[in-house]
Amino acid sequence: MRPATAIAVVFLILISIAQLLRFIFQVHIIAGGIITIPLWVSLPASIVFACLAVMVWREHKG
Repeated sequence: MRPATAIAVVFLILISIAQLLRFIFQVHIIAGGIITIPLWVSLPASIVFACLAVMVWREHKG
């Protein structure tokens, strides 16, 4: 696996885990002191990032 591909896969997995942990531990985020980001958004985001990581990894494996 090329270094850039490996870094991309690890980065996407870390983002997926972070989003999942935000959903599990119910961490509330307020952007700019005005906008509250809904908690439910983290679950689909986690799934999307995990799928992207798998797709990049599978594309490399050919």
